Amino acid sequence: PEREVILEERRSRVDNDPGSQLGEMRNAALFVHHPYGTPIIGWAHEMAGLKTADAVAFYDTWYAPNNAVLIVTGDVEVEEVKRLAETYYGPIEARDVPERSRVEEPPHQADARVERVDPLVRQDSVSVSFHAPSFRTAEVEGQADALQLLDQALSGGATSRLYRKLVVEEGIAVSAGSRYGGDDYDTSTFRFYISPREGVSLEDAEAALKREIDTLIAEGITQEELEQAKRSLRGSAVYARDSISAPGRIIGMALMTGQTLEQLEAWPERIESVTLDQVNAAVEAVFKGAHSVTAVLKQEPTS
Repeated sequence: PEREVILEERRSRVDNDPGSQLGEMRNAALFVHHPYGTPIIGWAHEMAGLKTADAVAFYDTWYAPNNAVLIVTGDVEVEEVKRLAETYYGPIEARDVPERSRVEEPPHQADARVERVDPLVRQDSVSVSFHAPSFRTAEVEGQADALQLLDQALSGGATSRLYRKLVVEEGIAVSAGSRYGGDDYDTSTFRFYISPREGVSLEDAEAALKREIDTLIAEGITQEELEQAKRSLRGSAVYARDSISAPGRIIGMALMTGQTLEQLEAWPERIESVTLDQVNAAVEAVFKGAHSVTAVLKQEPTS
C-alpha cells in the first residue's frame, strides 16, 4: 500500500507538473555521475518495482541510533528531555552501519541545455545552473560564506541586483534572482533564473539574464551590495529565532551535512568577516569558464 502512496505522490507532484519534470532533467544533466542527478523520491519505473522487503532492508541497514541525531525545540526542560530520550531510545542497541561511498562528479566538458514545452505551462522561465562548493566541500576558507552573501546580494529582495535591474529598471521580467544551496553534503549548485513579463520573448529574457551573469563575472559586486547583504542575513538570523521549527531545522541540516555546532554558532562572525575580495574571487572561481546547464520551460504555442 505504501508503494502506491509514493507513486501517487510522484504523479501529483512531478508527472502533472512540467516545472518539476524539467527540474529532474536539469539535475540529471548537472550531475551525470553523482546521485544528486537522481530524484529524491525516485524514478517511477524503479518505484513501481519496490517490494516490502526493500523497505525493510533499507530500514534495517540505516535506521540505527548511532546514525541519527535527535533535535528537540520548544519550551522544554533539558533534564526531562534527557530522561525521556534515555527511556524510549536508550534500549535500542547501536549496530554497524555501512560506510558511505562518496561519488565525485567528473569535470564537465561542455555546456548543456534542456527544454520542456508543455500546454500546462503557465509562466515561461529559464535558469542557468553551475556547480558550486558547499559549506562542507569548499576548499578555500570562507568561499561558501562568500557565495551565500553573493546569493543574498543578487536575490535578497526588491533592492537586490537581479530583481532591481531586470524587474524594476528594465521591466522585462516578472521575477529574476538566484539560489545557492550551500547545505548540500557534496558539490552544491548556484542557479540564476528569470521569468519574462508578458510581451517579452523568452529568448530576450534569457539573453538579459546571461548579460547580467557576464557582468557579474567581469565586475563582481560592490562594497555597498556586500554590506546590504550582510545586514539582510543578520536580520534573517534574528527572525529565525522567533520560530520554534526553524532553529531545529537549521541545526539538523548542519549536523547532517558535516558541520558542527561550533561552526553553526560562529556563522554570524564568519559572515561579518567576509571581504569583497573573497566574494569576487568566489564569483571568478565558480562561474568563469565553468560549464553550465540552461533549463528552459515554455508554454506550447496555440495553433
